[in-house]
Order: sequence, then C-alpha cells, then structure tokens
Amino acid sequence: EGGETHRSMLEGAESLVGQIRLQGQLNDIDTTLLEKEKLLSELVKNQRDFDNMRNTYERKMEDMQKDIRQIEEERDKVLSELTVLDRKASELQTNQSREDQERRAQEGERFRERLRVLEEELKKMRKKVKDHQ
Repeated sequence: EGGETHRSMLEGAESLVGQIRLQGQLNDIDTTLLEKEKLLSELVKNQRDFDNMRNTYERKMEDMQKDIRQIEEERDKVLSELTVLDRKASELQTNQSREDQERRAQEGERFRERLRVLEEELKKMRKKVKDHQ
C-alpha cells in the first residue's frame, strides 16, 4: 500500500507537471497569436496607407499631365496668333501708319513674351513629371 501511494503520488505529480507544461505551451501559443494579429493589423494599416499615397500620387500625376496639355494648347494658340499677326504685319506694313506699326509690334511682343512664359511653365511641368516617375 505504501508503494502504491507513493506511485500514485508520483503519477499525480507527473500529471501536474504535464498540465503545467501544457499550460505554458498554450500561453506561448496565445502570445504568438497575439503578436501575429498585431503584425497583421499593422500590415493591413500599412497597405491602406500605401494605397492612399499611391492614389494621391496618381491624381497629382494626372493633374500635372492635364496642366501640361493646357499649357501646350495655350502655347499653340499663342503661336498661331503670333503667326497670323506677323503675316498681317508684313502684308500691311507698307499701308500702315507709324502708330499702327508700333501697336502691332507691341502686340507681337506681348504674344512673344506670353509664349516664352508658357514654354518655361511647360518645361517646369515636364521636369516635375519626370522627377516623380
């Protein structure tokens, strides 16, 4: 009976040690799961942030491309007006008064300055687009 009690106590102790080990393993698994859930939440947040930044970037690129097209259209219009003005000026030069010639020359200069400004803006916008690609 004494040996059996001792054996029974030994088995109980071993069972208790096994349960303690199992509980420790379960705690480790719970800790690991919590860490992985936290990492997954961070990953989802980072992906959302990345998507938002990408969308903002793409919108800005589209806006810059639109600005470039508008500047090109305006530049082409100014070039066309300047060409017409130059042609008219040369056709009418002999029949115009000095005052008309000066007015047309000033108008032409204004168009040339606008053209220079537009070409500079276009150059800057293209550089911005190139730098952001």
